[in-house]
Amino acid sequence: MSTLKLIMSTKNLQANIAYFLRHYVFYVSYLLVLIVNGCNKPSSDSSSEVQQSEQEGPKTTITLTSSQVSSIGVKTVPVAVHNVGTLLELPGKVVPQPDQEAYVTSLISGRIEKVMVNEGDHVTKGEPLVTISGSKLGTLIADLQNARLEFDRQKRLMDHGVGIKKQLQDARIAYSSARQQLRAIGFSASDIKKLATGQQILDAMPIRSPIDGVVLDRMAVTGGPVSSGEKLFYVVNLKPVWVQANAYEQDLEKIKTGQSAEIHATVSPGKKYSGKIRNIVPKINSDDRTASVIIELPNKTEALKPGMYTTVNILTGARRKPAIPAQAVQVEGESTFVIVAENDTTFHKVTVSAPADGVGYVAVPNIETGTKVITEGAFQIISAMQGIQADED
Repeated sequence: MSTLKLIMSTKNLQANIAYFLRHYVFYVSYLLVLIVNGCNKPSSDSSSEVQQSEQEGPKTTITLTSSQVSSIGVKTVPVAVHNVGTLLELPGKVVPQPDQEAYVTSLISGRIEKVMVNEGDHVTKGEPLVTISGSKLGTLIADLQNARLEFDRQKRLMDHGVGIKKQLQDARIAYSSARQQLRAIGFSASDIKKLATGQQILDAMPIRSPIDGVVLDRMAVTGGPVSSGEKLFYVVNLKPVWVQANAYEQDLEKIKTGQSAEIHATVSPGKKYSGKIRNIVPKINSDDRTASVIIELPNKTEALKPGMYTTVNILTGARRKPAIPAQAVQVEGESTFVIVAENDTTFHKVTVSAPADGVGYVAVPNIETGTKVITEGAFQIISAMQGIQADED
């Protein structure tokens, strides 16, 4: 038991190294003694010893104390039924949804009076971002008010029976045209009504955000001139976003819309995000023979940002099978195995056919569901098994 404690100790590295050196020196010396003695013994005795060694084989079970299990930090997971298939790994990039991004532009020429937001600011639909003054604005507002006055006058004349129907119709058309010109440069119907009646007086026109989102680019400069159609801000709604992945043409038949996808951002390798395949663009890029696969993600925390590079994992050919996380699979030579917990302190090795380089969940059909398999602490337990075997040899 003292040997086991020495191997299980993780606090004294020098002691472990010394132990292994002594162990291997002893083991080599022991083999030399066997060889020398074997020269003086009948061949039947030598073959008997070899046969006995082969029959015993390596140790596959070990029982530890509760304190040793605690010091190792053993963690287990039960074998359960999961979707198991072939994992397709695709490169991708975060992009905004086309209908969730907008350039805020000025539809009149003039001068920027005030800028209310900066890059990184969250804005809501209809929120003023900048105000612009210009001679055209004053002319349009004056035309609106004059057209309303003439329309009201023609209505009063008709009410008194002295009006002319054609003049009333012309006044109505002129008033409607004046309203449409203000709508065309971004005024809302309620704003136009207030301007027409004089309830609202404007020296500068507010340019409002067309969507909820975040200001990613600001081109507007206070006091600077601005032309009609000039871009002032770039606003993007990051909830949700798209990930545009590239799939080779030979893999397209494995991918379907509606499939789940797991996203890993390059800048945050420890995190994963879940989304659904929204669309597969039916066009092959002639340069690299790939097609675009669009995955939609809720992105509620806005952790994924446009331009980020990602890795997209799509599980294809999935079937429901008893499975465990891939990290529970251990490798020894060309074989793979897992460490099963019989109880809280006894563990044994079980050979499995799972791949050594699996990702996600791997199938273990030879192990019953509910069986607890070690996910953390397996290396120390394997080392302890090897130490016991060495002592017995």
